[in-house]
Amino acid sequence: MSDSSHLTRGKSSVSYSYDNLSGWKRLRPLRPFRGMYHDVRRRLPYYWSDFSDALTYRTIASTIRMYFVNILPAIAYTLDMYRRTGEFYGINEALFSSALAAMIFSLLGAQPLTIVGITGLISLFNYTIYDIVTREYGSAAGFMSTMIAILYFLTIYGLEMLGSSTICRPWFRGLLADYAYVIATIFWVGFAHIPGNLKSTGISFVPITRAFYPTQPRGWLIHFWELEVKWVFAALPFGFLVMLLFYYDHNVSSLGAQARQFPLKKPAGFHWDFFLLGCTTFLAGITGIPMPNGLVPQAPVHTDSLTIYETSLAIIPTSEGEGSELRRPITKATAVVEQRLSHFLMGLAIIGTMTGPLLIVLHTMPAAVFAGVFFIVGWRSIESNGILKKLVFLAMENRFIQRDEPLLRVQKRMIGVQNSTSWMT
Repeated sequence: MSDSSHLTRGKSSVSYSYDNLSGWKRLRPLRPFRGMYHDVRRRLPYYWSDFSDALTYRTIASTIRMYFVNILPAIAYTLDMYRRTGEFYGINEALFSSALAAMIFSLLGAQPLTIVGITGLISLFNYTIYDIVTREYGSAAGFMSTMIAILYFLTIYGLEMLGSSTICRPWFRGLLADYAYVIATIFWVGFAHIPGNLKSTGISFVPITRAFYPTQPRGWLIHFWELEVKWVFAALPFGFLVMLLFYYDHNVSSLGAQARQFPLKKPAGFHWDFFLLGCTTFLAGITGIPMPNGLVPQAPVHTDSLTIYETSLAIIPTSEGEGSELRRPITKATAVVEQRLSHFLMGLAIIGTMTGPLLIVLHTMPAAVFAGVFFIVGWRSIESNGILKKLVFLAMENRFIQRDEPLLRVQKRMIGVQNSTSWMT
């Protein structure tokens, strides 16, 4: 690690240098709470503008889109935990955890664009611990569930691809991309309830309990003071593993939400948000709900949904003679609506989902829809993988490579070496 670091973002910059220090004074970078203090100090002047800047259409579209993008994977992971943890974690625990994290991070986070919720890694962690301390569908139901999951994935993928194309009017294709999850969810949930042979296949639906109550007959507060002391020491290694997991996962999510392709102006803050994550993890522990964490696919999607794009027509001259040119549409990100309201409203909407009427609506949703969510998350991760993009570039025929491709500035041999190194690490 370098002895000096320089942090800059937008209009704010803070520099720290320790090159001229010696002996014990060089330990000054380890002073506790220093990073958190500067995170809050940098972001605080922008706090009220985080709300005033939210008064745009993009905030409304982002709130609705992120509600579905956040709640659907959370329920998908919870269905797995529900089955594999003896039905301890149910729908209400998932909704409460997601809403708690969303509302705390939207109001207090130094990076309010970072979406926090239930991840696949924490669900795996939960039922692995459950296994330490302590399968289904007939052919017709299995086939129908598989088809719904695949078609649900293709519907969302197709609508979002249409949004980035040049088909139809810009406002119409933008509308389809913004509400792809809404359209696909309503259609395929309705499809599962078509009377006749489809409905009689016996596919599984989302299990629910009483509104605002835990799945098991208990209160929302775990009686941790009644535990024997030995269980405190037994939990220590698991707590250490969670810290390592969250340190990696949450910071990757934060970096994704603040990626360079987004023209962000306001400063970021990693130290304070990781401390805030510790607070929500503590609350999750004493209430017996899944521990929320930074969501790697959803965080950059949130920033993207708040990004204003402009499409222009690029004219590229060709080698076929004078007057010969190639016209190609280019989409460029021009601004991001940096605010806290969409994150907070999403949390309120998830709390509203815990009410009786909306829980009944959830019960009408086939579990296969949430299996389709895994397809979406997985495929998006593959598409955005830098290693895969470079492999495709190396394999592509030269005449089909766009002349403005940035990778053309780098020797292919160097790209191959860098790709191999990235793959091994």
